[in-house]
Amino acid sequence: MIFTMDFLSLLRRARDTRDSLFGDPLTDCFRLFHAGKDGLDGLTIDLYGNYLLVQIFYGEVWDRWPSLRSVLDSWIPELGVPVRGVLVKDRRRPENPRDPMPYESQLVAGEMPPADLTVRQGGVLCLVDLRKGQNTGLFLDMREVREKLIPYYPGISYLLNLFCYTGMFSVHAIRGGAAGATNVDLSRPALARARANYAANGIGYDDRDFI
Repeated sequence: MIFTMDFLSLLRRARDTRDSLFGDPLTDCFRLFHAGKDGLDGLTIDLYGNYLLVQIFYGEVWDRWPSLRSVLDSWIPELGVPVRGVLVKDRRRPENPRDPMPYESQLVAGEMPPADLTVRQGGVLCLVDLRKGQNTGLFLDMREVREKLIPYYPGISYLLNLFCYTGMFSVHAIRGGAAGATNVDLSRPALARARANYAANGIGYDDRDFI
């Protein structure tokens, strides 16, 4: 596994392949470093506005985090984005599957983001929480899927969004021309966030839109 010696070159290459995203006025959140696809399995780095969220999934990567962080610190000025805070989240699986996972991010540089940080992707607003929880409220690695669906949205009379999470596929669809959507999820907090995302994007709704 590649660690500190080549980590900086991997970060630079990952930044270069996403260069066009940095000039997109409609998007300020995307995955900067995607684990094995960018050369280091078990680690992701996401940009949310002016904040970086590092997630570590493997123990051997976590053990090397102090040295990896020093490389990350030297790379951040090359991003071309004013980074206000850097957080790291331990996503390693516990030895006992029954043990609870806190999924709380640690602030390692700068300032803590607000609990309801507003970011945008493709001109659509989304509220995210980088502080706690297994996920932030927006799956950044689905960005390209949402973009490929854009031509189909105007032809959708009504969308049934199962396992909708925070409703972002529905928000993108409605903003793209779909007449409406019904969002289904077992998680009440996720549906509450979906309602907030509707409101943030000026989309009207009633309780029948969220089940």
